[in-house]
Amino acid sequence: MSGVVTLEAAAWEHIVTATVWHLLHSVELSDLVGSRIYPSYAVQQGHFKAKSPLILYEMTDYQHEHDLDGAAGVALATIQFDVMSNSHSEAIAVANALKAELQGYSDMLHSRDAFNVWLENQSEASEQPDPGSDVTIYVQTLIFNVLHRETSPMLLLPYDLGSKQVEKGIVTYLLSQPSLSAIDNRLFPLRRPQRSELPAIVYRRKSTTEDLDLEGGIDIVQPVFEFEIISDNHAEVYLLSEHLRNVLDGLTGAIGETNTLTVTMLGESEACELQGAGKQTAYYRLTQEYEFMHRN
Repeated sequence: MSGVVTLEAAAWEHIVTATVWHLLHSVELSDLVGSRIYPSYAVQQGHFKAKSPLILYEMTDYQHEHDLDGAAGVALATIQFDVMSNSHSEAIAVANALKAELQGYSDMLHSRDAFNVWLENQSEASEQPDPGSDVTIYVQTLIFNVLHRETSPMLLLPYDLGSKQVEKGIVTYLLSQPSLSAIDNRLFPLRRPQRSELPAIVYRRKSTTEDLDLEGGIDIVQPVFEFEIISDNHAEVYLLSEHLRNVLDGLTGAIGETNTLTVTMLGESEACELQGAGKQTAYYRLTQEYEFMHRN
């Protein structure tokens, strides 16, 4: 499986890869699939072998709970697992082993504290990898929800800035974070230069809502910023997404001498694209959205 991302030790911090780590250490699953548990993009990169049962995984949703004080320290990740085999009975056996390992689980997933894991849905399908071929691939799809504890949100005062300089303050703040040192200074507005190194983060203002006070002046401003983490290493994207969330979600601070800033994560999604026609190298992208609410 050369060319498929090998997860390094640090990348197990993300709840998805922490769950994968747990599955890789299951004796029953190992007897059936060995270590063949890969990101879903492995199929797109041409690494799937029909004779080998395997499991593909993908994060389909990630909800971070908030209360009146900001991030609540609890999150719900939705992970889809696709069991693929050229034997229907084998696909079912692997799916049953996967379900037995995760359904109702409430303990540590590597270094992450899982409160509860439950199966949301299970379905099956079949596909032909080559038109006209007699080879059939059987797919068992299992969708699990993983309710888990998150790192406590940070509390600090970022920078003494006017309310119209929030974007500048975000960039300065993020580039000063040691946990994001892997991007160096590669934090770009709107688009990444084509020849720039990876990993990188692209940010853009997605929307801005302004609430008026009783006199018609702008009181509360709620800009939403989107951060797109880009790498050619799937594990690195997961790791950087966890570090970005740790320094932004629940952040509170001051803008100038009187106005306050509160940051709330709104959502997270991932995608993949091949670097060119016929190529197997891919760019992995994970996008997070945050609301930066502050007084004007």
